[in-house]
Amino acid sequence: MTALNEAWQTGPTPNTAFPHQPGYTRPDRADDLNPADHVEQVRARIGTDPDPIVRAYQTVQGTAAAAEKYLTSIDVDRYSQKGLSEKVAQFTQTSAYAALDHAFAEVEATQARADANVAKVLADLSPDGDTAAELRASRYWDRTRRLLDGLPDTGKASTAARDLVAKANRTELGTLLQELGPYLQSRHVSPDWIDPMVAEVVPEYKKARDAAKRATQAVAVTRHNVDAVKRHISSGSTQWRQPKFVDPAVL
Repeated sequence: MTALNEAWQTGPTPNTAFPHQPGYTRPDRADDLNPADHVEQVRARIGTDPDPIVRAYQTVQGTAAAAEKYLTSIDVDRYSQKGLSEKVAQFTQTSAYAALDHAFAEVEATQARADANVAKVLADLSPDGDTAAELRASRYWDRTRRLLDGLPDTGKASTAARDLVAKANRTELGTLLQELGPYLQSRHVSPDWIDPMVAEVVPEYKKARDAAKRATQAVAVTRHNVDAVKRHISSGSTQWRQPKFVDPAVL
């Protein structure tokens, strides 16, 4: 009974003899092999789509496929637990793994270009003109401000401002973009509607805003996808489980 009690107290004996049965643990032995001194060359599988956001997603998928092939090809019986962890970690030194950061950097660059294009389109709508143009813009805004000042009800003033933006020509719109926001704020009226309304009036601005929005979302999605692969590698497991990627095509 004493031996039986001791067995219950110490728990089940680790399975170190039958590799194909559940719970098998490879015992550390002096003759266990360690990972080779050189890192296996796992080539990057770079995406080919002309859209940099889609191309980055293809690259992430390619790295995931390369990681699956690398991990599942490891002969776990050759290594101690420490050696096996080192062998898995060697994937982080491959060009396939490095492609993850390159893919993310490409999407970030796409976002930066999209944001810069939004700023450029806005700047083109309200360029600094010569003296005569500045005088015309000043007279137009003076008339507009008097019109809005004559509407003490902020709701009516806001409605009138929207109507001005909707009917303005390009020159007038440039002036309104510069002056209307600060004016509305001075009357405690939110100017947040100006930007989306300009997008409705100016097609190229809407296109630029939509591209910037998509790029911003793509940065978050790509970060998620890249981190999903990296987490799997850092776990040290050789049992591949396909990460749950988010397809940027749905953005």
